[in-house]
Amino acid sequence: MKTGIITVLLACTLTLSGVSFGVAQAAPRPSGKCEQVGAKKIFKNQTFVCTKRGKKLIWVLRTPRPSKPAAVPASNTESDDPVTAKIDRMMADLPMPNQNVQMPPMRFILENPGDQEFLPRLEKQFLYLAQAFPEMNWAKTGVAFIPRTPNWLATTMREQGCPERVVQRIMGYYNTQAYEWGTSILDCNPDFGPTAVMGLNLGVGGQPGFRWDMLVSQEFLGLFQSTRFASNPIAINSPHPIGWWDVNMPSWMREGVQPVWNSMATAMQTRKWDLIRVFPFYVCGTGVLRDYAPMSTSWGCHYILGAEAVELMVALYGWDAPATWWGSFGNQRDPYVAFKNAYGDDYDTFEHYATEFFQWRANNVPMSQELLSRLR
Repeated sequence: MKTGIITVLLACTLTLSGVSFGVAQAAPRPSGKCEQVGAKKIFKNQTFVCTKRGKKLIWVLRTPRPSKPAAVPASNTESDDPVTAKIDRMMADLPMPNQNVQMPPMRFILENPGDQEFLPRLEKQFLYLAQAFPEMNWAKTGVAFIPRTPNWLATTMREQGCPERVVQRIMGYYNTQAYEWGTSILDCNPDFGPTAVMGLNLGVGGQPGFRWDMLVSQEFLGLFQSTRFASNPIAINSPHPIGWWDVNMPSWMREGVQPVWNSMATAMQTRKWDLIRVFPFYVCGTGVLRDYAPMSTSWGCHYILGAEAVELMVALYGWDAPATWWGSFGNQRDPYVAFKNAYGDDYDTFEHYATEFFQWRANNVPMSQELLSRLR
């Protein structure tokens, strides 16, 4: 987008320069005789030079020699990243956003009043998601608690009618070490729409802005998942509400799909693919997806690896790929059977591709010709 703006501005500048040059040539010349070739005279803040034209000496406006345009590096028409390039080629197939949809009703409860300046960013993310996914809409006003300290959050949740058991559960999740953290709350107050905590820790380097943008998708897309994938092949015994999709899916998919859906909603608006991630990618932990399938494994690695893996999934299987897996369980419980039902590939094949992709993106280790051919 910036490149396009710069191009337009340059074009306008050149056009205006051409107009100014024509006007200057037609402007009146200075009075007084021109008696010596090369003599200079300033007239109306412009320099005129005494010049011989035929047998006459006349004042001529001096025009600076145009400078040689700076060389502009040639830009590739296609990304050097095979996955990004493939998704860019798929952009024509990405649906347009529904511009008739408005942002769903939301109330932001802030500990720091100064954080008000970041609310327009959050509202834009809610709008993009609502225009991308029809399920991102609700009648009751949603609530986002935006704390800076645990004590404020606990007190405020109680004031807003959250039961004590819910407050204590959320306090157990409160993370003072991560740049940002969040959790959805399905059982705070029946008068609330979708509710979540969107926390930020300035003391460890967290900065407001795009990190909170990411938390919109991380903590509110659960409604999209639970609405679209409402069937439940197993009974769930849990001390608090939890969607079946939250149990059946590998942890890396459950967490990694949300930044991809967030990026997809943004791409519908911009028509350009860019995976929106909090940190630059690296091969976190073992770099093997199956090691980050259980809910008990590293939250950081399953998020970092998961987002890249789901991006690869989109490149291999199409824009609907993340939703297709969720929709392919049928009446059985095994997510790897559902994977085969969704894409035709065995899960082991995809996991091998993902490992290759991680190593290429992080360490420039060449990918196999088999995978590259799938990405062409």
